[in-house]
This record gives sequence, C-alpha cells and structure tokens, in this order.
Amino acid sequence: MQARSRSIFDVFDCKRRYVVPLFQRQYVWSKELQWEPLWEDIKAKAFAKLENKEVPPHFLGAIVLDQIRTYGNAVPSHIIIDGQQRLTTFQIFLATFRNICTKLGDTAHAEELNRYILNTGIMENKEVEQFKVWPTKMDQKQFCDVILSNSTEDILNAGGKITLRMIDAYLFFSECIDEYLKAVEYSQDIKTRVEILYHALRKDLEVVTIELEGKDDAQVIFETLNARGVPLLPSDLLRNYLFMRAAQNREDQDNLYEKYWEQFDHHFWKREEKQGRLKRPRIDLFMQHFLQVKRSREINIGRMFQEYKDWIKEVIPYKTVETELIDLDKYAGIYKKFIEPDVTNRLGLFAWRLRELDVSTVYPLLLYLIAEVRLEESEFVGIIIDIEAYLVRRLICEKTTKNYNKIFLQLIRDLQKTTVNRQSLQRLLLGFLGDAVNWPDDSEFNRAFINTQVYKRFKPKKVELILRAIEDEIHTDMTEQISIQSPLTIEHVMPVDWMDKWLLGNGVSAKEWYKWMQEKNEDNQEKLRLFYERNSLIDTFGNLTLLTRNLNSSVQNECYNVKRPEIIKQSALRLNSYFHDVELWDKNAIRQRGQYLFEIAKRIWPHPGKQAE
Repeated sequence: MQARSRSIFDVFDCKRRYVVPLFQRQYVWSKELQWEPLWEDIKAKAFAKLENKEVPPHFLGAIVLDQIRTYGNAVPSHIIIDGQQRLTTFQIFLATFRNICTKLGDTAHAEELNRYILNTGIMENKEVEQFKVWPTKMDQKQFCDVILSNSTEDILNAGGKITLRMIDAYLFFSECIDEYLKAVEYSQDIKTRVEILYHALRKDLEVVTIELEGKDDAQVIFETLNARGVPLLPSDLLRNYLFMRAAQNREDQDNLYEKYWEQFDHHFWKREEKQGRLKRPRIDLFMQHFLQVKRSREINIGRMFQEYKDWIKEVIPYKTVETELIDLDKYAGIYKKFIEPDVTNRLGLFAWRLRELDVSTVYPLLLYLIAEVRLEESEFVGIIIDIEAYLVRRLICEKTTKNYNKIFLQLIRDLQKTTVNRQSLQRLLLGFLGDAVNWPDDSEFNRAFINTQVYKRFKPKKVELILRAIEDEIHTDMTEQISIQSPLTIEHVMPVDWMDKWLLGNGVSAKEWYKWMQEKNEDNQEKLRLFYERNSLIDTFGNLTLLTRNLNSSVQNECYNVKRPEIIKQSALRLNSYFHDVELWDKNAIRQRGQYLFEIAKRIWPHPGKQAE
C-alpha cells in the first residue's frame, strides 16, 4: 500500500471520484460526536490566522482507498475502504461554504470551491460521475440535494419535513460559518474572513490517504481500522465481508445488494430490540439467531462477525455469495413474522406471546423448524402449542429462564438426529429433568396456578397474557367472536385495600377487628388465619380479571354486592360472565374461580403426560 499526507483540497483536486460501496452503511456522523469537533478544528486554524499566528497543519485522520478499473471516458475512481464518513462530511462542508460565498456575492470563491465538489468535462455518465464523492444508495438522494443546491432555502425545500442527517449537517455548518463571519472579537471584514477560512481549508487541514495495491486484502484492512470513528455493528462488518467476497468472485454486487440486502438497510432492521438487559439492532439479533441455527450452538453477539467468518471458511456452506444471500433472505422473511406477528394465525399468536413473555431464545428453534424442516401444518401447530405450554407452565411455576438459550439449541441438535414431529419434540422436552429445565405436570401447574401471587410476582403484561388467552379459549362456536381493540386493565375483584368494606365471616369490619385485636392484644387464631389467607389470595389468578376500561374509582374498593354489577356492566368479555351466578366473594369463591380458570389454562397449555416418554 502507498500512504501519503495531503491537504483536504488535494484529495478533491483534479477529475476523480470516491465511491462508497453501495453495501456499506449509511451516513451516521452526528453533531456532538463528529461535526462539532471537526468545526472546532477548522475554526481554530481560521482564528489563529486572524491573529497572524503561525499555524502548523492539523491531522484529521486517514482515508483508505482501492482503485477501480475504469474504461473509456469514465472518471478515474477509487472505492472508499475506510473514511467514507469523513469524506462525505467534507463535501457537505465545502458545499455549505460555497453557498454562503454565493449569497455574499463572492463568486470567485464560490466557483473555486465548486472545483473541489463537482467534476467537469467529458464523462461516461455525468449524472453520477460529476460528484467527487458518491455515497451509498440510501443516501444518494439527500447527498445530491445538498451538493447541487444553491442556497439554504433549496436545502430546506428538498428535505421537506423529513429529518435527514446530511441536511442536518449542512444546516449545522451553515450556522457555524455564519457565526465565524460575524464574530465581534476580530476586526477583519467578512471578505477577509472568507479568504482566511478558504486558506485554512486549503493549507492547514491534512489527511493521510492510503491507496491499496494488488496484494493488499481490503477486508482485513477494513476490519483493522474499524476501531476509529463510529464503531461498526457486527452486521456492518458482515455486510462488507459478504460483498467484498462477491467482488472477489466477480458476482454482480449491485444486483445482489438490490435484490437481497437492500431490505436490511431500512428502518425496520435498524430498530433496536431488547434482549436481556441490553438493546441491539434487529439486524444484529437476526444474524445471531441465524448463525445459531447454522452452528447449533451459542453465539456471543460480540463475536458474531468472527464466528460467521470462521463458519464460512471452515464449512464452506455456500457455493456462491448469491446462494448465501438467498438463504439469509429466506430466514429474514421468517424472522420478520416473529417481530411483526399476525395474531390471526397460530404462529403469529405464539410469536406475539413470546414477545410479551420476553423469550426470544426460542427463535433459533423456530427458524430451524420453519426453514429447515418440512412439517405438516397440524404437526407444526402441535409443536408450537407444546413449546408455549412448556414456557407458560414454567413461568407460572416460577422456574428459571436462564437455561433457555442452551435448552432450545440442544433441541435443534437433538432433532437433527431424529425424525422431527410433535411426538419427538415432546419426548425431548420430557427428558429434561430437574427444576432448572423440566416441564411441569398438571399437579405442579395446578398448585402454582391456584396459589402463586402472580400480580405481585410477575409483570402485569404477563398476567394479562394469561388472562387474554383464557378469554380467547372460553369462546366457542356458539359464542360471538369479539375483537377487543381497546387496552385491557387487570382488576382485582376483591381489592388490595379490602379491609374497610369487605367484612369478615361474622360481619365484622376487618379493619376494625384488626385494630381491636392489637389494642386488646387478643389472639383469635381463626380470624387471624382468615385475615392472612385473604391477603394471600388477593393477587392470585382466582381474584383477577380483565376490563376494557378502568373501573370507576368510586366503586373499586366497595363490597362485592356493589362492585359485581359494575364489573358485569362495564365488561364485554366472556371472562366476566362467570360473576353472573356468583353472589358471594370470599376465599372459597376465589379458590373455586382459580380452579375454573386452571381447567381452561390446562386445555390451552397441555402436558402430554407419560405417553410421550
């Protein structure tokens, strides 16, 4: 490779282009982290010149380039291996400075600056080759709007109401240059200040350009330089690795990008999802799950890119990069259904419930079953029901989730050795023994369902999920199918603050009795037992229901005879039809309803018993 120090104007001098590979990430520099420090560097040089001080050159970083072979009238071009953010920002800055000079009537400087922004003369394709820097496809529209603009008004009209990072950069630099030209602490006029800023750019700001030669490995150099600037995501490194291999194989990179990868550069895949305690972009999580399926083992997301490279080199799973991208595209389509589930089908309902339960560790197993195994629909639905039953039963029985990643990857390895069907999966799940991994049977599930203080122990959305599922199950062919669009709230039938108006068995106010017991220091064991038993049942499923809106606060803590009609009146749910025939609400009624709800839950999330062993 050849390295040399050059002023930023030298980089853009002569007729040449710097092309950002279309598969690289978009422009990501921001005000606080990059634009402000860059402007401070430029401004410091200009102010030093205003004070007639000696100004040594300031180093702004390195640019790594790889020459592109061109033919005919095509403008000489280089691929930007590293430094695309820096080069793009300088172009935006120069365009901003040019437009300010134009506004000031300084056509000489405006025309001179334009030399370093746009190529002129004969070209093969002027529409593209006129630009000194050509960004990735997702950024081309806003970049052209900035570079071809004549004023800030042009920029604002082009951007409309959409927030675009390059336009934000233009507006930031425009404000900075304007402040510099109007700074009151210096006596020079605006014309002189323009001249000084121009010379600071031309003489005092340097970069090192590193141009690769025939034997240099562009991908290795790209990864080595990744620590500078804005850190690249694992998926950014992976994308570059894919398309550099495509270039080495002489596959059509543009076609591969547009056909298979462009989707990953849209907002859906960049949005962050919570996984454990951290948030990660969806694209990174997807690639982690994809690789876990392919390798059937845990993949640390921090090492995902290196693991992927090792897999490609060791296993050689694809003949071409295109077949690799076809496979990624297939898996991505499946994964997207997990993130945006269609709850009208069983897979979508399961995916929605997984997101509410915050159990994404099941995704590799689901990807494997859908992408790699051909199952009859009924068999696949049965498998989904069993996995969901395993998760929900363990949730209500308060079992740990920390082994789920290992469990579901183990299931992939085990299923690869046998015929994949519902019975084989049940057999494997039943083979997990011990509290850390077992599938709770009906008796264990029943005890936990009746007695666990779920409202206190679980997040509300998980409690709501269970009650929603029971509501859906209650509907039969003889009842109307109601789609509930409004949010649901969890309501305690016997309120948490029950002591004032919910009497004890002898008609005495619990609050008054408890106060009397304390004052008299009496020990009525039977009433004390009743008192604490009620408290222990308040947060159990038997005492919880759903409402489509908050119950009127004036009756929330009222006795059952007042509260019951309000629940029935306000509810459109079959879940609350239960209260039509229940006139007394005490500990026995709570337990009876808990058992009633359990029998429905047992149908939704069944256990195969010993027959699958």
